[in-house]
Amino acid sequence: MDRVRLALTWHRLSRHLSRMQASVPRPLDVLELGYGKGILLEKLVRAGYRVSGVERHLLSTNSARPTITGATLYDATAEACTLPANSYDFILAIHVVEHLTDPSAVFRKVATALRPGGVFYCMTPNAQSYGLSLFGQSWWNLEDPTHYRFFSRRSLETALVRAGFQTARTNIVIEDSLTLEINSALRAVTSGDHVHGILHTPGAKIAAIALTPLAFLARVCVPRLSPSIEAIAVNAGEP
Repeated sequence: MDRVRLALTWHRLSRHLSRMQASVPRPLDVLELGYGKGILLEKLVRAGYRVSGVERHLLSTNSARPTITGATLYDATAEACTLPANSYDFILAIHVVEHLTDPSAVFRKVATALRPGGVFYCMTPNAQSYGLSLFGQSWWNLEDPTHYRFFSRRSLETALVRAGFQTARTNIVIEDSLTLEINSALRAVTSGDHVHGILHTPGAKIAAIALTPLAFLARVCVPRLSPSIEAIAVNAGEP
């Protein structure tokens, strides 16, 4: 399901990148904060962009450190990494913001690292999702203990503008984390402490996949049920 989620994310990203590339006579310099397994980095490389990625790998084995041919990789957290000023056209962070201990500091760092007219794109849980009100403590986004902070659309826009971006707009994303409402419902009705996460059993995985179409239809009818928002922040100045 993670690859499906990232494929849908790539579809959204590629539209922004294509529009930017049409106005720049060289390959875009693109940086991903928190690249995980490198799935999006590989797509960016194949699309012809000059690509860099920042990720902290908790395991020391070589197998835990993916090598993406054509991408420059940095082993660091978003908070600790040093980004060269005025060096990137597009910086993305997919489900990273909620893990940051100091998101405002990272936003300022990103604004400085972008060229004039550069874009920061992030996707993160929606603090005003109806799902949170509906499921309460069983809302699946609360299962991860490293989710430190959730933003509403307004608070995220405000934080980005205060960090130095000229403009910031947000949208609800209905096609992200498609099984989240199902996972939340399973957490609500299943006994146990969920130490290993609700999806550790085969039955839960099968139920999540089978019920995904119904969950997506619910979001189409009630977009505010969607658990994620995206932000597109533009750096001051002309590209």
